[in-house]
Amino acid sequence: MQVNYGVKFGHGDLKLNLLLSRLLSAKQSEATGLPDLDYTGTVTFFGAGLGSSYPRMKANVNAVYTIGNFAFDGRVRYISSMTNRAGSIFPGEASFTGVPAVSYVDLGVSWKMGFLGKDSQLRLGVNNVTNKQPPVYAPNVQSGTEASLYDVIGRRIFGQVIMKF
Repeated sequence: MQVNYGVKFGHGDLKLNLLLSRLLSAKQSEATGLPDLDYTGTVTFFGAGLGSSYPRMKANVNAVYTIGNFAFDGRVRYISSMTNRAGSIFPGEASFTGVPAVSYVDLGVSWKMGFLGKDSQLRLGVNNVTNKQPPVYAPNVQSGTEASLYDVIGRRIFGQVIMKF
């Protein structure tokens, strides 16, 4: 589901965006003839396939406030908690740990530089402002976490110059 909303706010414009996905089912069979296992809401482990985690919910919430030649933006990225997939395959085993829900915050500012052309801008920002580390769980993939799902780099600052000719 995606929802967009924009409104005049003070001397500028505020635009809000929500992108939400809810996984209803992720059932699979390990082999022909075996019953389906429900992997909905599970995080993968080594040998089960990197990039095959199935959080029940993921969301991105974006806000951009534009005033004159400046824009200020923020984003929250959310991934719901998950149990370890190994627990679905080997029920009753207590040593498998899951992961908590995780949120990341990104912030940015941009300036339209009219002197370099009407579409030129300078953009600065910080991704993962709080330097949130990815959850570590056992058994896990080789990196100790699900690197294709979580932010494994940590806080990073970026700069960008955009010029259109």
